[in-house]
Formats: sequence, structure tokens, C-alpha cells
Amino acid sequence: AGPTGKVLLNGQPLAAGEVTFVSLDQAKPRVFTAHIGADGGYAFKEALPPGKYAVIVTGKGVPALYQTTTTSGLVFEVKAG
Repeated sequence: AGPTGKVLLNGQPLAAGEVTFVSLDQAKPRVFTAHIGADGGYAFKEALPPGKYAVIVTGKGVPALYQTTTTSGLVFEVKAG
């Protein structure tokens, strides 16, 4: 399985939406998306290749800043193993 986590908005779990990882350091960009559950939790169903990813979050109330890779400023590094 891939990365898991929880999304909070103003200190409260984001009840619905999506988390998307976009590869930054691979020859051909890849996109992986996970749905956010009612408790704010998400889990990618597949393992992601090691590397750095730009992260975007979409959902009701999420500021536009976090909805595009060019403005989110969120980066996640997936390590091998």
C-alpha cells in the first residue's frame, strides 16, 4: 500500500475531497489520487515510486492555494521500502 495520512482544515478533519501526488523528479510525470474519508484520512491503494511529489488537496472549503501544484507549496518525499 502507499502513503496514508490525515487532512485537517482549520484544525478539523476535511470530511471529503481528494489528495493528489504529482511526481516531480521522474522522466514522465505521474499522478496518484486518494479519496479523503469522513475522518479526514486518506490511503493510497498502490505503492508510489520513490521520489519527490507536489501535493494538492481539493474539497469543500479548501483554499484555492492548495488546489494547484504551482501554488500549494506542499511537497512529500516517498522513500524506497
